[in-house]
Amino acid sequence: MKPDIIIHHRVSDKANLFCLEAKKDYNWNHPLTGYKDMEAKLIGLTHPDDIYRYTMGLAWKIPESANPADHTALWFIDGEMKRETSLYHYEPELVELLRERYGE
Repeated sequence: MKPDIIIHHRVSDKANLFCLEAKKDYNWNHPLTGYKDMEAKLIGLTHPDDIYRYTMGLAWKIPESANPADHTALWFIDGEMKRETSLYHYEPELVELLRERYGE
């Protein structure tokens, strides 16, 4: 699998931090390459039993609008979609999500 963006420690699968899959709004529902395909990748990439074990994954739905409040972000942890936010002021929800998973 080749996500659009990854943050990791090269040559090791022990420090895979973040992976992102992005899709423009008009391709979101494409039967082969749309959200369902992205969801399957992100579930696999973030699942604790998978070889990659990314800490977090993001499915980003990109509309024509440049306003981050119009952009959809679906956050994946432990092989599950845990939260849906916009890309505007998502930080408090993301911090809460990480605290739920990893503690203070």
